Amino acid sequence: MPWEVIFYDDFAREVLEMEASVRKELIGKIHLLEEFGPELKRPMPIR
Repeated sequence: MPWEVIFYDDFAREVLEMEASVRKELIGKIHLLEEFGPELKRPMPIR
């Protein structure tokens, strides 16, 4: 069962201001979070 990841409006606006490579990596991490939820443990830093 996938987890629901909620983007608050302020964060969504901030994401749109990020470089494309950072957005792409962030979206990949979000997909992992949706799939595994808290089983992922602590987040890894975005490069």
